[in-house]
This record gives sequence, structure tokens and C-alpha cells, in this order.
Amino acid sequence: MKKILIFIFLLFIQAKVNAQCIDNTSSLFQIEDSTYGRISYDNDLFQAKDFYYTQGITLDIYAAGLRKNPINYALLHFRNSVRSNFGIQLASTVYTPTSILSDSVLKGDRPFSAILTIGFIQSTIQRNAKRMLTTQLDLGVIGPAALGKEMQTGIHKLTHNDLPHGWQYQINNDLIINYTTKLEQRLFAYRTLFAIDAIGQVKLGTYQSNLMAGINISFGQKNDLYSQTQKKFQYFFYSQTMLRAIGYDASLQGGIFSRNQAYRLHYNQINPAMLEQHVGIVFSAPHFYFGFDLGFITKEIKQGKSHAWGGLRIGFN
Repeated sequence: MKKILIFIFLLFIQAKVNAQCIDNTSSLFQIEDSTYGRISYDNDLFQAKDFYYTQGITLDIYAAGLRKNPINYALLHFRNSVRSNFGIQLASTVYTPTSILSDSVLKGDRPFSAILTIGFIQSTIQRNAKRMLTTQLDLGVIGPAALGKEMQTGIHKLTHNDLPHGWQYQINNDLIINYTTKLEQRLFAYRTLFAIDAIGQVKLGTYQSNLMAGINISFGQKNDLYSQTQKKFQYFFYSQTMLRAIGYDASLQGGIFSRNQAYRLHYNQINPAMLEQHVGIVFSAPHFYFGFDLGFITKEIKQGKSHAWGGLRIGFN
């Protein structure tokens, strides 16, 4: 009980953490159908900001036919599982320093960086043990090839905002190969109205290497992944609190294969641990899914700031 109270306390901490895209593979955001699509859009303009994690776009496609994808052999799974979901995720992420109007490097600030990846996902569930295992392999690029400058410039033209300067100092082109393993374990549930789940995650690769522990809390009418009974309509609030221990981040330090960077940060300039908080709402009906998310993160660099952003998720099945 003491551990649960500590987790609930973390829920209410106003942690403004350095930006990471919302984790659509979380049990909070699972769609019961094995075939569906979902598009997600994050932007710090929701919080009247324009720096750090300034934009993220993901397209998730899940289909039973992806079970035959040969890359699945590289993904971990439960042997005795009652359900498996297979997906592909296309993701674009853009990071900038605290000012995009300077033509010179802002020393000690975040570098410009853009990431473009395709991810292969497998989630398996053990109902009796009330746990879910998700593994994901991401392949892609960081640097000019990810077209971050072009995307941000185009959006600023459309919205009649100041055009960005400084992309000439962005992180160089490099290869991304990243592997993520995440385990979620049910701690407590009251019918379908309230649930608490613990999360443990390991990321290793050329983009990000870190350890994460956290907790999900949901309140409202939410289907239980570990039950065979499913309702047609869901409407619930959630909180997702995560503590990360940082080993490596190419968006800050540059890729491991291309070390001759115009500008990058060194590990001693980065905070080794960050607290990340998401709160939001989800509504789903037959063939439709909608979610709104607010994200907060503590300082990821020692001379930096905390950050906040918002996001929308729309799905169809």
C-alpha cells in the first residue's frame, strides 16, 4: 500500500519534462481491434511555446497480416499469450533550441535535430498474470535527411510565424537502430473504473539508450485488457508518470557514427535523470478513437528549462 501511495503522489507532481512523444504502445492507449490506424500530432504551440520538443507526428498501423512480418522474429513476446498485436509506426520528431531566430550557435542550449523512423511493434498479453510485454525495433535517420528544417519552415509559413534560423548547425546525418522492451504489470483495479499499472522499460540503440520506470493511472469507463468482456464506448482520464535514467541521446549528443558535428552537447552537460508526466483524456466508440494529451518534462540539459506540450490522437478501426 505504501508503494501505491508513493506512485499516486508522483501523479500530482507538476513535472515539466524534456519532450518525448507520447507512448502509443502503452496499455492506456491500446485499441481492442487487431486492425486499426491512428495518427498522433504533438506540438508545443498548445502550450504557447516553440522550442525543445517542438513537434512530433506518428502514424500507427496495426493489422493481423503483420503477424507474418519477418522482423517479428527479432521481437520478444510471451509464449503463452492470449492476444498479440502487430504494428508498424512511422514517426517524425523535431527538436530546436530555445530560440529559432539566431543565426549563431546558442552555447549550452539544445541543438537543432530531426528524427525520422519506421518502427516494428509486437505486444503480447497474459491475462492470468495481468501483464503486457511490448517490444519495438526502430530504424531510421537523424539529421538533414529527416527533413526537420523543411517541415518546420513549411508549418511556420502556413501559420505566418517567424521562419526558423540555425538549422545549418543541426545534428549531422546518422543511422538510427533502436530496440525497446517494455513490461506493464497490473497493480490494482476496481471494476473498469479505476486501474493502476506499473511500467518498466529498457531502450538501447544509436538514437536513445535509457532506463525507465513509471506508473499508469486511469479513471473512468475503460476496457480491461485482461478481461474478455469489452464495452463499445470508453471515456476516461489518465496519468502517466515516468522517471528516466539517461545513458545516451543522439538528438543532444550527435549520432555514434558521425562525430564531427557543427554543434553538440557532451554527457556532462545533460541531466542523467528526468521526470516526465502526461495527463489526458480518451474517448472511443465503435470504429473511432480520440485522445488529447498534455506532456511535461523536467530539464534534460543542465543549462536548460523545463518544457510542456500538447497532443491529439485520432484513430479508426
